[in-house]
Amino acid sequence: ATLLSKTLEQTPKYSGKPDQNADEWLNDLIATCRMADITEAQALKLVPVFLEGHAKQWYSDNKETFETWNVFKTEFIRTYSSPTTTQLASNRLRTRLQHYDEPVIEYYTDIMKL
Repeated sequence: ATLLSKTLEQTPKYSGKPDQNADEWLNDLIATCRMADITEAQALKLVPVFLEGHAKQWYSDNKETFETWNVFKTEFIRTYSSPTTTQLASNRLRTRLQHYDEPVIEYYTDIMKL
């Protein structure tokens, strides 16, 4: 198998269960697609492969509305991102300060993760 197929096989599936982080899953999927040179149009077609359970049913019920990758991302986050997760990230972003001996790139990377 090629590196691409192995990478895609190892990409976790998202089911919509409360113990899964929707934002993290979507960011991982985006990173995988970028690494594999998958376009946004191709990613939109591939998404159902990485969904299961309730999330796959949600996609199936709404796929006609996902005209673009950005529409899908917005609706996915709106549906599955926990308000608690969003609030925690917002709080961390507001209170995160660069430490005295912390390299700028490390601080920047940490902020971008939020």
